[in-house]
Amino acid sequence: MLDESPHPRLSVPDEADDDEPIIFVSYLLRAEEVLDLEAWLGAELLQIDASLLEEWEKLEQPDAFLERKGSPVAEETPAADITRDRRALAILVRNACFRIVRAVAARDFARVLVLLAELAPEGSDSGLNGAGEPWTRASLEQLLEPYWAEHAELLVDADSRSAARCAIDTTSASVWLVRQVLSDREEDYDWALALRLDLDASREQGRLILQLLGLENG
Repeated sequence: MLDESPHPRLSVPDEADDDEPIIFVSYLLRAEEVLDLEAWLGAELLQIDASLLEEWEKLEQPDAFLERKGSPVAEETPAADITRDRRALAILVRNACFRIVRAVAARDFARVLVLLAELAPEGSDSGLNGAGEPWTRASLEQLLEPYWAEHAELLVDADSRSAARCAIDTTSASVWLVRQVLSDREEDYDWALALRLDLDASREQGRLILQLLGLENG
């Protein structure tokens, strides 16, 4: 039977007929998934077109929307801030990291360069490494040589794109340090990409400004 409490959890009957399937439902898990989806969608909309987010807000909270738009300082409202919702921002970071991992797994370094350029700040034609130098195909290949010397494959399955493989240090108010673990078939998890998210630049430009710093071992 289902738990009737405000926060229902999985309930397993003491006895069950083997001929009747038991359906396990975790409401809390579903709630977390829905919250992640909602946060991600909102952040994506902010990056694409702030006007779309306004339309969404108009549908979700029409009274609050009209009140805000009717304010005398409405025209002075700053541009949408993608860093405000930290949950959504973390999801955007994880997704961006996994896109890089997927390109690395395919050894498509041309694609990696495109992704890094898209994540670079305005005025930069390419992503920069930890030393402030532009990434090139040759430097990316050299960067990943230690990984490929120890592992024949880089996995891109569900586990490899999970939050457990992408650690984000959010202690700083201006910079997030990201460690994207590379999932190997042997499950050593001994190599990781090191990245840096510039919160100030991301806020100002309304999109992720994420820099690949290098490769870490251990």
